[in-house]
Amino acid sequence: MPVIKKPRNPESSRHSELVAALAAELARGALEGPTEAPQIIEEEQRGNYLHVTVIWDAWTDVAHEDRGRIIMDAYAQRRPTDVNRITLALGLTKAEAERLGVHA
Repeated sequence: MPVIKKPRNPESSRHSELVAALAAELARGALEGPTEAPQIIEEEQRGNYLHVTVIWDAWTDVAHEDRGRIIMDAYAQRRPTDVNRITLALGLTKAEAERLGVHA
C-alpha cells in the first residue's frame, strides 16, 4: 500500500483566539459554566491515555481537521503534562454531538 503524505493545513484565522478561549476554560476547570462555554469531556483509557471531546458551537466555522489541533494547543498551554496522554482530540458542535449521540 502506498504512503500518502499530506502537507499540514494552514491554521485557521481564528486559531489563536479559539486556543486562548479553550485554554482559559481548562484553567477555570469548573463543572458548570455559561451556555456558550465549551463542554470538555475527558475519557480515561487503558494505559493512562485520554480521549478528549470538546463540544462547542464556536467550532461552526472551523474545519474539522483544525479542531483537534486547537484542542491539543490549548492543552499544551494549560495542561502540558496531559498532551502526551491524549490519543484522540475531537471537536464537535452541539448539533454534531447530538447527531452522533455524544454526551457527557
